[in-house]
Amino acid sequence: MRKVLFSFVALLFLAACGGGPKIEGSWSLEAVSGEELSESEKAMVFTFNEDGSLVMSNGEREEKGSWAWSEDKKDIILKNPNRDGEEKMEGVTIDGDVVKFKSRSDEITLKRKK
Repeated sequence: MRKVLFSFVALLFLAACGGGPKIEGSWSLEAVSGEELSESEKAMVFTFNEDGSLVMSNGEREEKGSWAWSEDKKDIILKNPNRDGEEKMEGVTIDGDVVKFKSRSDEITLKRKK
């Protein structure tokens, strides 16, 4: 019982301190639903900033937008001021240096840049 109580308290502490994995930082495109990525696609970098801004770059081409977690913290909502509407990264999981999510019908994997 003591072990269960300690685990629960530790989990609450981590949640309160934001001790879980973070999306903030730069990520490169690793895989898209088993497709073979072109060199241009492999060069794509997504930078999620703490202030909610997002930069998507591919060589000299750059697009800026914003990102935010959904209320349930399962999805990330992306907004691009140059496009109507928003896109959703669904079912986001972060495991160390790997992010996985669905976008439309594709399963996408990003890897943290070091």
